[in-house]
Amino acid sequence: MWHSFSTLTVLLLHGLFSICLCELPPPDKSYKILMLLPLSSRSHENVFLPLAKALADRRHEVTMIKNSDMNSRHPRIHEIRHNLDYADPSKLNLGEAWGTMDVILKFFDEDFPKLARDLYKVPKVAQIFKRRQEFDVVIIDHLFNEMAFPFAHERPLILLSPAGLESSTSGLLGNVLNPSYTFTHQAFFRNPMTFVERLRNLVAHFIQYTMYNINVLPKIQAEISEQFPDLPSLMDIKKNVSLTLLNSDHTYDTSVPLLPSQVEIGGIQCRPAKPLPKDLSAWIEGSGNEGVIYFSFGSVARGSNIPQKYLDIFVAAFAQIPQRVIWKFENETLPGISENVLLRKWLPQQDILAQEKVKVFITHGGMMSTQEGIYHGTPLLALPIFGDQPRNCDMISAKGYGLCLRWEDFTVDVFVSKLKEIIEDKRYSQRVAATSLVFRDKKDSPVDRAVWWTEYVIRHQGAPSLECPGRHLSWTEFLLIDVIFLLHVVVFVVVWLLLKCKRGVGSILWSASKKKNE
Repeated sequence: MWHSFSTLTVLLLHGLFSICLCELPPPDKSYKILMLLPLSSRSHENVFLPLAKALADRRHEVTMIKNSDMNSRHPRIHEIRHNLDYADPSKLNLGEAWGTMDVILKFFDEDFPKLARDLYKVPKVAQIFKRRQEFDVVIIDHLFNEMAFPFAHERPLILLSPAGLESSTSGLLGNVLNPSYTFTHQAFFRNPMTFVERLRNLVAHFIQYTMYNINVLPKIQAEISEQFPDLPSLMDIKKNVSLTLLNSDHTYDTSVPLLPSQVEIGGIQCRPAKPLPKDLSAWIEGSGNEGVIYFSFGSVARGSNIPQKYLDIFVAAFAQIPQRVIWKFENETLPGISENVLLRKWLPQQDILAQEKVKVFITHGGMMSTQEGIYHGTPLLALPIFGDQPRNCDMISAKGYGLCLRWEDFTVDVFVSKLKEIIEDKRYSQRVAATSLVFRDKKDSPVDRAVWWTEYVIRHQGAPSLECPGRHLSWTEFLLIDVIFLLHVVVFVVVWLLLKCKRGVGSILWSASKKKNE
């Protein structure tokens, strides 16, 4: 949300200048690219589609296997929906365990293995699997899509991470994240951390790894091994990954060391605003000096899933504030809603966030929504529901991009107070506007970066030069435990020998002294 015409002008000129400088040269040939996201949300697809469209525009043929409705009409993008309904995140009833991980954990335990069992029985998917050697590269959604790894056996593999950097995958590549200052998807602390926070963060790293890799992944492996007994394990296939594209950016999050094979493309889905429909534009312009609050919980958390007690709080709170509210709410009506609230099933989020009159973005704290709020310079009020959202919520608060509100503290008075603080305290809008300027200030766009590295991996047949030797070391070798143990043994032996020599010399001197006295 820009309050300075001159700043906006400079930014637009910089963007145009960057585009002119960083336009990619045409590819030498057309490639066949396979994108796999059999288990993903609409927000994850919003990270894949810009890359798919950019690759297709460069004359590459892109095939996508996914679990949602078709989204692209590009003639070179071929989308295949596997139609396994239990793998559709929109079917999750988050109202059963709002603000907890119960429903998600149940999904991992029961439906996740079913997807691994049934995916390759879908005729269209099975057909693509038989033709997998035809593809020049395989790009897989790295989060919860291990069942797709058999497609990448003996093919160049790229992982695209919509949630950004993740510790276990980073460690697998040889870049073990140091928990003294790097965070998991479940926790965020202010750096430098206290002793207790570092302890909690270390435990969070350990729990994130063990809960998934020990409790969930073996069930997926069992289903895949039963169908493909001759294939290597899923983890062995994953170890051959050539490149990880990370939907993260150091400008708004934590700056960490990355390998050449870890490339940040944070905000790949972000774009300049398009003109709003006339009715939305009129609604926003009619808000006067008070402005507008935009409210959306993304694509997974539907309005019908919000527990009634929380809906009542939203309705009561919005009736008390002078601002107008634009609320992405899937139901057509909501009893008791005040006249200052506009309900819509679908909204052009980025076009709304870019409007100067939008004062606050109420969000669930999903990675994509958080990025879009920061990109367009709009302060955020985050109410996290599950997954990485609590972590993003804490980051928003710690970095000064807005405020965080937990459901256990959610009341009408607290909610209204938070909104009032963000609107009246200009530090939030100033901080997020400054970060937005840095976020956009790149020598190339995230899309161009992702395209260039994808073609690089293809051109160099998996790009083995990007490989870090650390990925082949065990944890004892990586941490030099064997060397440290040997050094301790050597020191112990030297000290023991010195003590023996001291006792021996002391015994000789004592004997000589005794004889002399006699």
